[in-house]
Amino acid sequence: MTNSILSFFSASLAVIDTLVLYVGLLRIWLAELTGFDYQHSGDWICKLSVVLGYVASDLSVWLIIAVTVERYVYNNVCAAWTCHRELGSFALHRCHNERQSSGSTVL
Repeated sequence: MTNSILSFFSASLAVIDTLVLYVGLLRIWLAELTGFDYQHSGDWICKLSVVLGYVASDLSVWLIIAVTVERYVYNNVCAAWTCHRELGSFALHRCHNERQSSGSTVL
């Protein structure tokens, strides 16, 4: 299960990072080559490109944070609570429930 989740995160990160490159660097590169910057062609295009740039950049960072948390839960929390390795993202919730049903105290 974790491999499919990490595959989803990796594919999403690839798409979002490509969007960051297209919105930010492609605009600058085309402006250098042609002398035309599409941000100056209209107020709404300028605002849209700025919003897309910020959203894509923030999503990229949050996807990396999500991968980090997923790997932490998968490797440390689940192993410490002696859960099954294939639980993936649901490891924390499931381990918590298994620990409570066995009568052990949960940290």
